[in-house]
Amino acid sequence: AVCAGRKVVVGVNDLATLRPDIARSWDEESNGGLRARDVTVGSGIRVTWSCDNGHRWVTSVSDRTRPNGTGCPTCAATVSVSRGESEVARFVTSLGLSYVSSLRGTPGVTELDIALPDLGVALEYNGLYWHCEAHRSKDYHLTKSLAAERAGYQVLHVWEDDWEERRPIVERMIARKLGASNETRYNARSLERVRLSAGQARVFLEANHIQGFVSGSEYLALRDVGGIRAVMVLKRRKDGSWDLVRFSTDGIVRGGFSRLF
Repeated sequence: AVCAGRKVVVGVNDLATLRPDIARSWDEESNGGLRARDVTVGSGIRVTWSCDNGHRWVTSVSDRTRPNGTGCPTCAATVSVSRGESEVARFVTSLGLSYVSSLRGTPGVTELDIALPDLGVALEYNGLYWHCEAHRSKDYHLTKSLAAERAGYQVLHVWEDDWEERRPIVERMIARKLGASNETRYNARSLERVRLSAGQARVFLEANHIQGFVSGSEYLALRDVGGIRAVMVLKRRKDGSWDLVRFSTDGIVRGGFSRLF
């Protein structure tokens, strides 16, 4: 049992003896009294580790000790993340929020690019090349989002082309999702309901909706003396029913959706 690595003999096959370089990152405070000398180097037990920079993560002992074993995912991410992901992360920091980069250990998810555990929100930066269907399965992003949701994270996907071409809109979406928006707030009941032309709706939606303009049967809006604050586009089907195809706001419009709908 000792030679097979199933029984721990301190000074012979324990982690602290054979791999002191890895044992030094053992987080005793988080591991309930379990120590590096209490497990073998090939143990499959999952424990908490802490790097020199203070980042904590969870993985098995064997994942750390195998050839090319894993290290701190947060530190590794600082040298491997894409430019776009780094820009999104810096924007999150500019909102006064802290995050965990390349979070691992979430059941059913390899990693989450930018995770905010206290808020239960994660941001995924999707580069167009590596996240197209040539490299990912058709349901990859949905499957990942559902798995993350079961683990307590709501995922907001940030696509490379949206970030590059509509960055101000994406930043507003992120800030709203994280509860850190400093946009002007309006009460829908204080705003006037009006109908718009397609041209008026186009100008507003191109400036405020991630997907821009779409044609419809009705263009409804809320406005005040300063301008349009919310727009809803509805399209009538042949059977007489209606599709909601766009809703967008300029600022935080409390009750805006209900008032227009």
